[in-house]
Amino acid sequence: MYVRAFTALTVLLLLLSFVQGEEQQSFDQAVSLLRSRYLSDRESGAAILDDISVVSAKQLIGLLSEPDARVATYAASALIKRKETEAVPGIFELMRRSSSSCVAILALLPEMGSDGYDPYLFDLAQSQDELVAESAIQCLSRFVSMPAISGNMLPILCRMLRSGSLASRMTAESILSSAGASAIPALLQILAEPFPANISACIALSKMGSVAAEALLEFLRTNGCRGTESVLAAEALCSMEPPPPVESVSWLLNSPNELVRARTAGSLHRLSVADSGTLFNSAVNDSAAAVRASALVALAKMKEPPLLLRADLIVSRLGDAFSEVRAAALSAASNFKLRAAVPQWPMLMKDPSREIVANALWTAGNLGDASLAPALRPFLASSGPERIAAAKSMLQLGLQEGQGVLVAALDSDNPPRKYAIYALSFARGREAVDEILKRVRSYNPEDLQVARYALFSITGAMLEIPEWQSWWSRYSGFWSPAERVGIADAFIGELYEKAGLFQVAREYYDRAAELAPSYPKAHDGRARMLLMAGDQLSAKAALEEATKAVTMLPLPEFYLTQAQAFIGLGMDSEALAAVQKGLSLPERLPALVEMEKILLGRSPR
Repeated sequence: MYVRAFTALTVLLLLLSFVQGEEQQSFDQAVSLLRSRYLSDRESGAAILDDISVVSAKQLIGLLSEPDARVATYAASALIKRKETEAVPGIFELMRRSSSSCVAILALLPEMGSDGYDPYLFDLAQSQDELVAESAIQCLSRFVSMPAISGNMLPILCRMLRSGSLASRMTAESILSSAGASAIPALLQILAEPFPANISACIALSKMGSVAAEALLEFLRTNGCRGTESVLAAEALCSMEPPPPVESVSWLLNSPNELVRARTAGSLHRLSVADSGTLFNSAVNDSAAAVRASALVALAKMKEPPLLLRADLIVSRLGDAFSEVRAAALSAASNFKLRAAVPQWPMLMKDPSREIVANALWTAGNLGDASLAPALRPFLASSGPERIAAAKSMLQLGLQEGQGVLVAALDSDNPPRKYAIYALSFARGREAVDEILKRVRSYNPEDLQVARYALFSITGAMLEIPEWQSWWSRYSGFWSPAERVGIADAFIGELYEKAGLFQVAREYYDRAAELAPSYPKAHDGRARMLLMAGDQLSAKAALEEATKAVTMLPLPEFYLTQAQAFIGLGMDSEALAAVQKGLSLPERLPALVEMEKILLGRSPR
């Protein structure tokens, strides 16, 4: 027995020795390939190193001291992929020795985790090799809190802001923006430096928020708002979240530097409606055209006019000597639908600037005054894009004269076709829907997106494009422009019902049935929600709604709801009759088949 055991052990040792010999041979082959001048050979060698069954961690750690930096780097890469933490000291020693290895390894290091690397990375971040230092900081930013980095690495981070590398600048901007007050003096100095460092410093300061606000104001006061650095300081201040105090904004609007005032005026929309009115009045009346234009552009971004805003100032700027001011005033007046601007609109349609003419035509409908129709009408015969803008405004004003122009443009190439589809969203009739659907197959993806919006705007139906033909063929006879809001409510109710929010769905279905009494699905949805109450009174109301739906349009799903209402009232024979009517239709609903089986099982034999 002992002889057999000894023999088996000997065979096992021989096999192990053979396997180890093969592994050593593979390892030697990998190292040889890694030293090759050919990339394909080196990649083959790296693949062998990555195979844990062939090369041990101990062998890889031994390669870190290899004189050939490429071989050592491949070994470090394999160790990182294996997360061999005992190799960390050797890996960082290699990085100190070879800058090329350092950059490559730092890119991989986050795969290893974050424990215990800070001292090594901080040491590398002090490197005189700019690329190594930047790579170490980028790696640190994933492991260490931002203020800790910037406090130790401020000179290097500032150097990164001056770097030609966008990635380096963005990393430094992000880190410095979290650094707190200690970084502000250095960033203020960089504002006076050439592009792109000054822009990066501006971004970092703006992201700091209120921490930097007082320092930026003091900077502006000290240098008298002179130079590009002052414009950038104002940019940082005006971009902050939350916005600076009203007093600070007011002071900036009185700056002797026109560009500072313009940048400040352009940010006024970020202030509250209560605070910004008088500031807008001042900016819109500024002596510099750039400031007036910036203020009016900011007004055009607001959802509602600020308190104390003087609408007459906006209207007066529609006749400004500078075209950029007129264009911005047009946008603001259109945004707030200023009826006081209506008399000025025909003048804008004859403006020397083609851009202003186009915008005046496109936005005339926003003002809601049909007296603009005579000024719009001549443009319908234009051969240029003006005809589509004029037709869109005519539709907005409730005048159908422009619809034919838009339908004809549906057969043109883009961009006129895209604008025509959108303009038809203001139509309120079946013809517009028919014309859009007729051409759906020829639309590109962007056209289809616009078409989906236009069809919803006209009808209230929230459908994907492939569903439209079927829905329209079934429900167009029950649709009317006056009921579009109710139809939209029915679709919203259905979404809430699917989400299980039945109380909210009930509210939408109730409103849909009131606003769109001709739409059968509104009544069917209301019936389903009533049935969920489970009482006789609700079941009776549900039966009334379900009967309305099925009378308007005999569909299997409507008969199903009606049958459920009958069951709720204990009227099984009437329920069975409703089910059988539903089953007599071409489309057999599985739920009706199941209900018939249940009801037949209940009936006396």
